[in-house]
Amino acid sequence: MIDADMVAARFEEAAKTEYDLYVHGVKPQEYGTNLPDMIKEFKDIYSRDEFIDKMDIVMRNMRRPSGREIDRMYQVWEWRTWLELNERQIVVWRSYKIRWKTICRRQRISRATAHRHWMGAMVKITHRLKNPQTGRDM
Repeated sequence: MIDADMVAARFEEAAKTEYDLYVHGVKPQEYGTNLPDMIKEFKDIYSRDEFIDKMDIVMRNMRRPSGREIDRMYQVWEWRTWLELNERQIVVWRSYKIRWKTICRRQRISRATAHRHWMGAMVKITHRLKNPQTGRDM
């Protein structure tokens, strides 16, 4: 059964897969890249201490993502196109486990509003997955 928790878990899995690809330097072999401009440098997302902590975790858990994980990541990237920009940013930042306080500061919104946007995005994606024929409108 598809629900908001499952969608959130898939976003977290996609974030981990993207991070693993980044660490291993895996890039598409084509002229351009279809990787989103979401994250250029992980240092831009995290504070210095958070970045060092994340890199410690990565160095302990070095592994290459499987083809299935990469396919699932691309599927989640498609889901992101169904969201508005501010919802997309909040969902992506949360999938990378960015603290709500940091998200609220960047979006210039309250914690409750940020959580409402995130929950609304999860519900929007869940609805679209359950009812693919309905299109973009809910």
